[in-house]
Amino acid sequence: MKPEQEGASKPLEGKAEAPAKKKKSKFQRVLGYCGYGALGLLCLLGGIVGGYYLHGKAPAKIRTISVDPASIQMDEERIDAEYQKAKDAGDLSSMTPWDMAAYSLISYGRRSSSFWWCKGKATGTVSGIGSTQAIRSCAVRQENKYMEESLSAGFVKTAWRTYETIENGTHEITVYKGTNVSNLEKGKASWPSSPTNGPIDDEACVKLQGLTPCNHPSNYQLTEATVHAEGDSKNPSGIGPTKVEETEGGYRIELELNTDFACENYKTQMVHTSDLKARPRFHYSHLSIEVDQSLQIQTLRSRESYTANVGVESEVTSDLTTYYCYNGIPQIPGLSENVDYSSLE
Repeated sequence: MKPEQEGASKPLEGKAEAPAKKKKSKFQRVLGYCGYGALGLLCLLGGIVGGYYLHGKAPAKIRTISVDPASIQMDEERIDAEYQKAKDAGDLSSMTPWDMAAYSLISYGRRSSSFWWCKGKATGTVSGIGSTQAIRSCAVRQENKYMEESLSAGFVKTAWRTYETIENGTHEITVYKGTNVSNLEKGKASWPSSPTNGPIDDEACVKLQGLTPCNHPSNYQLTEATVHAEGDSKNPSGIGPTKVEETEGGYRIELELNTDFACENYKTQMVHTSDLKARPRFHYSHLSIEVDQSLQIQTLRSRESYTANVGVESEVTSDLTTYYCYNGIPQIPGLSENVDYSSLE
């Protein structure tokens, strides 16, 4: 599904399969000879897309965030003013790359009806053992209701779904851990009838995730303090520096992130989704964002490398692309419905 103009809602395709009879998975069968480091690596790769596995409390000895959140928050009022100033001058490219990117994400997050979906892979290595996970995820918002799904398949299979309702500014979140991911492209998984976690409120969600998902379409904080500026000699990813390029349909924004600050929410999330022993150490994080001439976000590609401690240190690289849609926004699927990712290509 390519980002297009707004249109009518439609149902998501597919029905969930009935839960299979319990039997040992391939992953369970190898536990007898798989070392803790390799096991931890698999849990980590599964946890990358398990964005809403929320524990009852934060693990001991792990800080929720390592810097003052106020110092890296995107100032929406200032960013709106910069956008209006550039628009009035007829040159949106006069905005800084990080303000352009931040505005595109903030404005998408304000939509009362939205749908994004993501595909990609993550590869991890520990003690010479490697594993690659294919990833599919999506999120649907319809007014005050929101659903986010994360699936991965490889040596280990994971499935998570989060349902969120906003009433009078308060977020209530329930989390479901799925099983039997039999077809990743068709989004086929089985879901329990009762929540795995929750309901929890927005305060607990922020403590564990760094944000409330419905109001924030990105885990990244994009400000002057969190991005290596144009001309900065630091280019840890090797992909390229921070810059803006004009395209046929709008602009391409390249952001080389200062991972000490830009990824703080993401690090908070990863600690709890993957049961890490410490906050991950990012080697690089590079975002490539496509927007149209009005700065409506179309795609976001993230390429990252980091070290994560899952009992032993694991080296992980990931390459994920998110597609933001404006046409044919689907209804929020129930637990008996699957998201057919093959129909979105």
